[in-house]
Amino acid sequence: MNKELLGVKEQYEQLNAEKEILNNQLEKRPVDLDEEQDKQILRENLAILTSQYAQLNEANRAWQEFHQTQLANFRTKVQNCIEIEDDFSFDQIAQEIVDQITKEREDFTEQYQVLKKTNNDLQSGNLS
Repeated sequence: MNKELLGVKEQYEQLNAEKEILNNQLEKRPVDLDEEQDKQILRENLAILTSQYAQLNEANRAWQEFHQTQLANFRTKVQNCIEIEDDFSFDQIAQEIVDQITKEREDFTEQYQVLKKTNNDLQSGNLS
Protein backbone atom coordinates (compact mmCIF):
# COMPACT_ATOMS: atom_id res chain seq x y z
CA MET A 1 0.00 0.00 0.00
CA ASN A 2 2.88 2.34 0.72
CA LYS A 3 4.33 1.64 -2.74
CA GLU A 4 1.04 2.68 -4.35
CA LEU A 5 0.97 5.83 -2.26
CA LEU A 6 4.54 6.62 -3.27
CA GLY A 7 3.62 6.05 -6.93
CA VAL A 8 0.70 8.46 -6.68
CA LYS A 9 2.91 10.96 -4.89
CA GLU A 10 5.60 10.70 -7.59
CA GLN A 11 2.99 11.24 -10.33
CA TYR A 12 1.67 14.20 -8.40
CA GLU A 13 5.13 15.72 -8.09
CA GLN A 14 5.94 15.07 -11.75
CA LEU A 15 2.74 16.72 -12.93
CA ASN A 16 3.35 19.66 -10.63
CA ALA A 17 6.87 20.06 -12.05
CA GLU A 18 5.52 19.91 -15.63
CA LYS A 19 2.92 22.51 -14.72
CA GLU A 20 5.62 24.83 -13.40
CA ILE A 21 7.70 24.36 -16.54
CA LEU A 22 4.75 25.22 -18.75
CA ASN A 23 3.91 28.26 -16.64
CA ASN A 24 7.50 29.45 -16.90
CA GLN A 25 7.51 28.91 -20.65
CA LEU A 26 4.35 30.94 -21.04
CA GLU A 27 5.70 33.78 -18.95
CA LYS A 28 9.11 33.96 -20.66
CA ARG A 29 8.01 33.75 -24.28
CA PRO A 30 7.60 37.03 -26.09
CA VAL A 31 4.19 37.81 -27.47
CA ASP A 32 4.49 37.08 -31.16
CA LEU A 33 1.69 36.54 -33.62
CA ASP A 34 3.53 33.55 -35.14
CA GLU A 35 3.69 31.89 -31.73
CA GLU A 36 0.04 32.35 -30.85
CA GLN A 37 -0.74 28.77 -31.83
CA ASP A 38 2.10 27.48 -29.63
CA LYS A 39 0.78 29.52 -26.71
CA GLN A 40 -2.68 28.07 -27.24
CA ILE A 41 -1.25 24.53 -27.18
CA LEU A 42 0.66 25.36 -24.01
CA ARG A 43 -2.50 26.73 -22.41
CA GLU A 44 -4.38 23.55 -23.32
CA ASN A 45 -1.57 21.41 -21.94
CA LEU A 46 -1.54 23.49 -18.79
CA ALA A 47 -5.29 23.04 -18.40
CA ILE A 48 -4.94 19.25 -18.86
CA LEU A 49 -2.09 19.07 -16.38
CA THR A 50 -3.96 21.20 -13.88
CA SER A 51 -6.93 18.85 -14.17
CA GLN A 52 -4.72 15.77 -13.75
CA TYR A 53 -3.00 17.43 -10.80
CA ALA A 54 -6.36 17.98 -9.13
CA GLN A 55 -7.39 14.37 -9.79
CA LEU A 56 -4.14 12.99 -8.41
CA ASN A 57 -4.35 15.27 -5.42
CA GLU A 58 -7.87 14.02 -4.68
CA ALA A 59 -6.79 10.40 -5.20
CA ASN A 60 -3.88 10.97 -2.84
CA ARG A 61 -6.18 12.39 -0.17
CA ALA A 62 -8.60 9.48 -0.60
CA TRP A 63 -5.74 6.98 -0.36
CA GLN A 64 -4.42 8.60 2.81
CA GLU A 65 -7.89 8.53 4.38
CA PHE A 66 -8.30 4.86 3.40
CA HIS A 67 -4.88 4.02 4.84
CA GLN A 68 -5.67 5.83 8.11
CA THR A 69 -9.04 4.07 8.35
CA GLN A 70 -7.46 0.66 7.74
CA LEU A 71 -4.80 1.35 10.36
CA ALA A 72 -7.43 2.47 12.89
CA ASN A 73 -9.55 -0.63 12.21
CA PHE A 74 -6.55 -2.91 12.57
CA ARG A 75 -5.45 -1.14 15.76
CA THR A 76 -8.97 -1.58 17.22
CA LYS A 77 -8.92 -5.31 16.45
CA VAL A 78 -5.56 -5.98 18.09
CA GLN A 79 -5.65 -3.54 21.00
CA ASN A 80 -7.15 -6.12 23.38
CA CYS A 81 -4.48 -8.68 22.49
CA ILE A 82 -1.34 -6.60 22.46
CA GLU A 83 -0.22 -3.22 23.74
CA ILE A 84 0.68 -0.86 20.90
CA GLU A 85 1.64 2.79 20.74
CA ASP A 86 -0.76 5.25 19.10
CA ASP A 87 1.80 6.35 16.52
CA PHE A 88 2.86 2.86 15.38
CA SER A 89 2.70 2.04 11.67
CA PHE A 90 1.44 -1.25 10.20
CA ASP A 91 5.03 -2.53 10.11
CA GLN A 92 5.66 -1.62 13.73
CA ILE A 93 2.39 -3.24 14.84
CA ALA A 94 3.29 -6.39 12.90
CA GLN A 95 6.72 -6.46 14.58
CA GLU A 96 5.08 -6.09 18.00
CA ILE A 97 2.80 -9.04 17.22
CA VAL A 98 5.78 -11.15 16.11
CA ASP A 99 7.70 -10.17 19.25
CA GLN A 100 4.71 -11.07 21.45
CA ILE A 101 4.24 -14.46 19.74
CA THR A 102 7.97 -15.20 20.09
CA LYS A 103 7.93 -14.28 23.79
CA GLU A 104 4.84 -16.40 24.46
CA ARG A 105 6.39 -19.33 22.57
CA GLU A 106 9.57 -19.03 24.67
CA ASP A 107 7.51 -18.83 27.89
CA PHE A 108 5.48 -21.86 26.84
CA THR A 109 8.63 -23.85 26.03
CA GLU A 110 10.12 -22.95 29.39
CA GLN A 111 6.94 -23.98 31.24
CA TYR A 112 6.79 -27.20 29.23
CA GLN A 113 10.37 -28.07 30.19
CA VAL A 114 9.61 -27.43 33.90
CA LEU A 115 6.48 -29.60 33.72
CA LYS A 116 8.32 -32.32 31.82
CA LYS A 117 11.06 -32.37 34.44
CA THR A 118 8.50 -32.42 37.27
CA ASN A 119 6.64 -35.25 35.57
CA ASN A 120 9.86 -37.23 35.12
CA ASP A 121 10.77 -36.63 38.77
CA LEU A 122 7.32 -37.77 39.91
CA GLN A 123 7.47 -40.87 37.74
CA SER A 124 10.93 -41.68 39.04
CA GLY A 125 9.69 -41.31 42.60
CA ASN A 126 6.60 -43.43 41.98
CA LEU A 127 8.57 -46.23 40.32
CA SER A 128 11.07 -46.56 43.21
